Amino acid sequence: WMENSIETLSKNAEVITLLKESETKLLEFREGALFEEHDHGDHDDHGDHDDHDDHDDHDKEHDDHDDHDDHDDHDKDHDNHDDHDQEHDDHDDHDDHDDHAHGEHDPHAWLSIENAQTWLNLVAGKLSAADPDNAGVYFANAAAAREEINDLVVEVNSILEPVRGRNFVVFHDAYQYFETSFNFPAAGAISLGDATDPSAARIAEIQGRVKDEGINCVLSEPQYNANLVATVLSGTDAKTGVIDPLGLGLEPGPQLYGDLIRNMAKALAGCL
Repeated sequence: WMENSIETLSKNAEVITLLKESETKLLEFREGALFEEHDHGDHDDHGDHDDHDDHDDHDKEHDDHDDHDDHDDHDKDHDNHDDHDQEHDDHDDHDDHDDHAHGEHDPHAWLSIENAQTWLNLVAGKLSAADPDNAGVYFANAAAAREEINDLVVEVNSILEPVRGRNFVVFHDAYQYFETSFNFPAAGAISLGDATDPSAARIAEIQGRVKDEGINCVLSEPQYNANLVATVLSGTDAKTGVIDPLGLGLEPGPQLYGDLIRNMAKALAGCL
């Protein structure tokens, strides 16, 4: 539905679909309720992201300080996420090998630090092409944004370090980009990455892991059914917390992305 809204705003505007850009690093949907640490291996090109010097040659767009373009694109991706969340209402029967009507790739790519850096540069280039007189401003703002994200990575790693190695389960498999960025893998997910309702077998599988392996935390989301989390927690000592990959309660502005990633880290650390 976002496509129609954008066309209403301007029929001549260039629309950037970030997930379709060749520079975007995409991860495939994970299958099954339980994850292993090696699931990220083929895609983990950037480790903990303690240092992003490899991006130094890329002037990234951070006109968020002026017009928040990169956050607009970030929000578009969130809207696409909202779009796919609504589609599962029509499903009456789901198994753990759902065909993923939304494609092979996990769309939660805004939670990747590497993608955030890449998209800043991409949008800066697009804005500069459309408005070459202000190209210097766009790229200067991009460079500032890159440094802010580098600082954010250091901060988030410090938040997670005291609980690193503890196990957690998430409500739905939306976090592998975040997990990969900070080398902090989840043990499993109650629901698939496209948020379809889990089968009884999948719930039982997660319950077994929570009980047998001493899972410390089960994370729910404000958008979804908390009763499923309560079912998984039944008879265990695991704590529950709430994590929000969309940042629905956050104030829009140049600080939005940092607030989103920081709050997710705090929610995870607090639960663990």
